[in-house]
Amino acid sequence: MAQSPVVGYGTSIAVLFPGQASQEVGMGTALRRVSPAADRWFRLADELTGLPIGDLCANGPLATLTRTDVAQTAVVVTSLAAASHLEELLGGPPAVGGAAGHSVGELTAMCWAGALDPATTLRLVHARGKLMQRDAERCDGTMVAVLGLEAAELIGVCADVSTQMPGAVSVANFNAPGQ
Repeated sequence: MAQSPVVGYGTSIAVLFPGQASQEVGMGTALRRVSPAADRWFRLADELTGLPIGDLCANGPLATLTRTDVAQTAVVVTSLAAASHLEELLGGPPAVGGAAGHSVGELTAMCWAGALDPATTLRLVHARGKLMQRDAERCDGTMVAVLGLEAAELIGVCADVSTQMPGAVSVANFNAPGQ
């Protein structure tokens, strides 16, 4: 039996799908050019959400692509398009040893693992993004990813800043050491 150029025969893979903040203008564009399956994902997202997801991913503007109500759908559809292209390259679905996702990437992982169908996944991520955008607009604040500081140092910086201004600055989550 011939081996795949990407994964050897009998090899299972684990896949981790990204979350929001991995979006960038141009994402998915090359995939759509070489993969009919990837292109179908973007067209389905456009149809089900009523948003021009494919165009926003390809052309931006970044300010729109970064909005939570757009970004979450864009990240999920781009990830599913990439997974579909992988299946095209392999000649079928690989033996998946595990699929996981960071934040909204969990929905991508559930879809790719077969727990959610494509239409449900895209409708769910679109609704999730809209609700999170709505709630973010009701709050006076923001969230940023801080790189290169350990937890104790970052907590100290937040405490110092909180004494110098109204409101509070706090750590919302720790993604990994140094982030």
